[in-house]
Order: sequence, then structure tokens, then C-alpha cells
Amino acid sequence: MDDNGLLAEIRRLNGTSSVVLNDDELMRAALPALRATTRPRSSTRAAPVPR
Repeated sequence: MDDNGLLAEIRRLNGTSSVVLNDDELMRAALPALRATTRPRSSTRAAPVPR
């Protein structure tokens, strides 16, 4: 997902103020962290259910 797609998804979730989303400098600084927290983790697996 490119930056525009990520920002569109964040806007769709409606949990971030438009004041923040419209601040280009702030978003340039925040996008790497946002991207890192939304990227799927192939190494993360659920714990097995005990039987």
C-alpha cells in the first residue's frame, strides 16, 4: 500500500483528527511508524490451543 492508500485507510477508520491528517510535515514524519504498525507480520503466529 502506498502512502495515499495508507492515509485513505486511516481517514476511513475515522480515529484521527483531520487537522493532524492535513499537516503534511507531521504526516511525513508519522508515516513510517504508521506503516510499521499496519504491516502484516509473517513471523507472528497465534499460540496453539491446549487440548
